[in-house]
Amino acid sequence: MSNPESQTLHINYLKNDNNQFTLESERLKQATEKLYQNLKEDLAQILREQSLPLYVCVVPRAKPENDYKPSQLLFKETIRTFVKESEYRLNNGVDYIKRTVRTMTTHQNHFPFSGYSELPSPYIGISKDTCSFSPEIREKNILLIDDLYTYSINIDEDMIQALYDNGANKVIFYSIGYLKY
Repeated sequence: MSNPESQTLHINYLKNDNNQFTLESERLKQATEKLYQNLKEDLAQILREQSLPLYVCVVPRAKPENDYKPSQLLFKETIRTFVKESEYRLNNGVDYIKRTVRTMTTHQNHFPFSGYSELPSPYIGISKDTCSFSPEIREKNILLIDDLYTYSINIDEDMIQALYDNGANKVIFYSIGYLKY
């Protein structure tokens, strides 16, 4: 699989938070192409081992989607496109999890930005408290995708537990990259 630590730059461009990165369409296009290629290479290895059809879900961003510009939602849209075009037995569950309450992103504790200090930091059960889950999750085999796994924060583990609590049959987790703090 790809080296996770080298995969984060294009993720940062796709997030485009706090005007840290350009909104240039060419740079965003390159970032979406890089993500698509990562998915194609990495998920091929995972999916060859799975005989069951999988429903692809995405860990939502820290705020509800209507708080973002379309150019800040390209991570999710690229995954949606990949699922649609994939040669594997993937089903679109990209919208099965939706953030309903603003939260502090996992990296905010280390790189605080204005406006985040009053938001809840990750805690056990935050996924169920701040997201809505489609009833379609029940009895499905889920491939849960996140942009970055942040070591020791446990937000992805919390999301996996929330999927099981909402009736998922099996959850496979995949992250493009990871951060160590």
